[in-house]
Amino acid sequence: MKLVYSEKPKLRVSLNPLQEVHKNNYRIWRNNHDIYRWCRQYRKISEHEHNEWWEKLKTDKTINMFEIAHIEKNIVIGVGGLTSIDLRNRNAEFSLYIIKEWRGKGLAMEALLALIEYGFYTLGLWQIWGEVIEGNPALSLFVRLGFKVTGVRKQFYYKDGRYLDAHYISLNANEFIAKCKELSNGSTVRDDKASGSGDTGNCTKTTI
Repeated sequence: MKLVYSEKPKLRVSLNPLQEVHKNNYRIWRNNHDIYRWCRQYRKISEHEHNEWWEKLKTDKTINMFEIAHIEKNIVIGVGGLTSIDLRNRNAEFSLYIIKEWRGKGLAMEALLALIEYGFYTLGLWQIWGEVIEGNPALSLFVRLGFKVTGVRKQFYYKDGRYLDAHYISLNANEFIAKCKELSNGSTVRDDKASGSGDTGNCTKTTI
């Protein structure tokens, strides 16, 4: 199935290739406590570890990472991507963060929509999943976009002096189609039959 909007609204953000000139910023942002407290990492990423990750990106086909750029301001406001990409089973894990000064403006929603579309429409994935640590306020955003909690690992991570649950969430292509219709707010949408790949595309809405 493919979704087609009669009028596709413009996003304020874009997903762009990572750039060497911003490489150090990625590590600085990721090492901010307000970001890494919700990640699997339990300490700050060293320069050596960051360099190893950077080199791995050049050859590892299971990872696709992007800068999140504010189009009008022409600045980078975060990083997002898909990891553990499994094209045989057509699934991948997503990750995304927006730096602090650009939160609360709906930009994370737009960036995640763009990332989901990339996974379903460009890569032809069937399911996108993620892991959300207990207390992460982003969980409500993910649920709003159609993700469902599919499992919980009780007290799985030890952070800031206590054990926290890990919530597993997932969204498949059909669920995304349904969510797009729900969020369309009266936009003219039609379903075009495709090759059974579960493709979804052009399903973005900036008024969410």
